[in-house]
Amino acid sequence: MQIPKVEERSIISASKNGYMQYSLTLPKKFADTLRAKGITSLYVMYGENVLIAFSSTIKKDELMALLKLHTNLEKLLAKEA
Repeated sequence: MQIPKVEERSIISASKNGYMQYSLTLPKKFADTLRAKGITSLYVMYGENVLIAFSSTIKKDELMALLKLHTNLEKLLAKEA
């Protein structure tokens, strides 16, 4: 099993048509690899923390069931920053 990479990423804000928009960037090499595999969308699970999963490899209801089974993930998402 490959150990996941952990990187700090910036939240970028921009005003568009009077509304604030927020973006989270991905490392270029990682994003290029995803796009080459046809992965163009992600699920973002958040509370006080954030987890991301490829929407092409798991369904939303499966992801929610997984989160409910693994209380450590639930605790991580609920942990105060």
